Amino acid sequence: MIDKSNLSTISDDYRIGSSKFILSKIEDELYKEDANVVMPLIRVKHIALPNKGDRWRIFADAEQVIVIEGKKLTKKERVFLRGLDGVSFLIAQVKAGAKSFSGIKSAIKIRLKQTKKKTTQKK
Repeated sequence: MIDKSNLSTISDDYRIGSSKFILSKIEDELYKEDANVVMPLIRVKHIALPNKGDRWRIFADAEQVIVIEGKKLTKKERVFLRGLDGVSFLIAQVKAGAKSFSGIKSAIKIRLKQTKKKTTQKK
């Protein structure tokens, strides 16, 4: 049996159904089956090579998307990619659709120039 005193606090706009259970539209909006899309899991693996070499492998689900060789990067770019900001930057680039090394390298250069401008402006 439904407690009628409780129904007066819930307006008719937010009540769905006439069964024993009252579902709120607010609860129904928390999960939408239409938006149930499985996004790819993106991960970055850093490999330290001998002679101070670096390699980054970026995976989407189980397949390798991009390999970034540390030999082809400058020292500042390598230091940037070793940090947390660099890893999150690589993940954002792959989510945005970057598929080639040259595209990522140019994006890294732009990002480093932006951070350099911000640090010089703060001084």
